[in-house]
Amino acid sequence: MKKLLAVILTLILALGVTLPTVLTAGAVIDPPGANANSLVLSIGRDPGPYYVGETIEYTVYVTVPPWTDGFRPATVTDITVQFQSPDLVVCILDTSLTLTPGSTETYLPADYPCLNYVVRAQDVQPITMGVVAYGNASGTSWVSDVGDPAYDERQITTTVIQPNTEVSISASADTICEGDSVVVTFCEENTGDDPLTDVYVELSPYGTTFDETSPEFTGTDTGSDGVLSPAEVWCWEVTDAPAADITYDVTGHGTDSFGNDVTIPAYPDEYAEVPVVVEPCAVYCRITGGGTIDDSTVRHGFELYCNAPTLPNNLEVNWGKNNKFHLTELTEAYCSDDPSIEPTPPACDCDTYYGFGIGRYNGVDGYRAEWIFTDAGEPGRNDWAWIKITDGGGNTVLEQSGFLRFGNQQFHRVTGSKS
Repeated sequence: MKKLLAVILTLILALGVTLPTVLTAGAVIDPPGANANSLVLSIGRDPGPYYVGETIEYTVYVTVPPWTDGFRPATVTDITVQFQSPDLVVCILDTSLTLTPGSTETYLPADYPCLNYVVRAQDVQPITMGVVAYGNASGTSWVSDVGDPAYDERQITTTVIQPNTEVSISASADTICEGDSVVVTFCEENTGDDPLTDVYVELSPYGTTFDETSPEFTGTDTGSDGVLSPAEVWCWEVTDAPAADITYDVTGHGTDSFGNDVTIPAYPDEYAEVPVVVEPCAVYCRITGGGTIDDSTVRHGFELYCNAPTLPNNLEVNWGKNNKFHLTELTEAYCSDDPSIEPTPPACDCDTYYGFGIGRYNGVDGYRAEWIFTDAGEPGRNDWAWIKITDGGGNTVLEQSGFLRFGNQQFHRVTGSKS
């Protein structure tokens, strides 16, 4: 409205009209009884509310009030009437209107196309339009009023029901290894004030559509009515194993109360995307478990990685009467696949673990250990172990081998951060 007033003031000054020092928006400048140069504006329209795509039809009335005992306005000539629509387009309705006291000029939307405004999705609610009229008072009984300016302005706001939704999308990881899966979660939120029906989302690059009846639907349809009400959120979740770098994008749809499809490009929040990078990651193994070796008293437990620097690496060996070895550092590790061992099911590409390390024997540092552990699959009775522990001089403290009498040794596949 400020832009419009600036334009009008420029025109008024160009016409040589002197305005009062104070202009009060939405009110007659000259209060009744003060003098005789008043114009009165009013605006008519259906109160609404309106939806996007509907047309607001404005009617403008310009009036010079009638004479009363305490107020005798003058005839006003050279009246200019300007209308500014909500999208800031100025329309000239008149430039040479003359009104006598008690008369009104009406400007109808049927005669002036600019008085017909189609509500747009980008309009800010509530939408506002304005009208300004100005002219010169003349023919009054008070000679001093002849040539004085007459001026009025009006604004009117209209409530618009603003349908809007916003989609969001996220991935459980932004980078994954080849062969791994990623969980993609996407949601549709009604951020407008219009309940939406026929709501669905499209997930690309696969072109799959989802609604509240899809198995992937993880949200709650409040009221189970198939309506996405204002502030309601629906979500879906899918698991995918992309073979290469991929960008998942989601586009939302919904039907508003006027029958429009609430989607892009009119509603830019109805689109979102998330990239996922797929990398060729090296595959490593770790082995966990333990048990009792053959008929001996040697019992062991461990968690060991094939990549020695990866932590944690733990090995505990107990035998006899309170003999104990505790691994403090895994110095070397090798994992291999023995063709003669066929674990069922195969948990990893490895089935044999060779390890070397140093540790404490009965609380004393400086002892060395080496071992071989195999995984022959479930239930573990065919798993085999060999452990040898020596002191600093190379003397053997313990050496034991055999199949597990109790326990299990299991390999596990490790990728990513454990490489």
